[in-house]
Amino acid sequence: MASVLFVGEDLCRRIPLMENGGITVHQSERSAAAVAAALNENCGFAAITFEHDTFPLPQGIVPTARRHSAAPFVLFDNPNIICYGRDHTEDDFDLIIPALTPPFAWLKTLQAVIKESQQHS
Repeated sequence: MASVLFVGEDLCRRIPLMENGGITVHQSERSAAAVAAALNENCGFAAITFEHDTFPLPQGIVPTARRHSAAPFVLFDNPNIICYGRDHTEDDFDLIIPALTPPFAWLKTLQAVIKESQQHS
C-alpha cells in the first residue's frame, strides 16, 4: 500500500477518496517546518500532495519538501489562487490536478504517478 503526505487542509475531502483507493494518507500543516518534520519522520512517501484551495502555498514549503524527498510532487490546483511564488514554479510539480477534475479521474492519475515512481525507485 502506498503512503502519501497530504500538505494542507482537506477542505475538498480528498483524503477519504485516497484512502478508499488504497492509499495511506498522512497529513501535515501548510508550513515548511511541519513538512520537514513529517518527511524526517517518514521518508517512504510515494508522493507528496499540496493543496491551495484557499491560500497560496507558503514561502519555502516546496523547496523544503524537495530537500527532504525525491517523491513526486502533486498539486491540487485552484485557478483562483496564485500558486507560484519566488521559490517555486509549475515545473516543481510532477502532476498538477486542475480544479473540478472528477475524483475518479484525479485518483486514477495519482495512482499512476505513484506506481511509476515506485517502479523507478
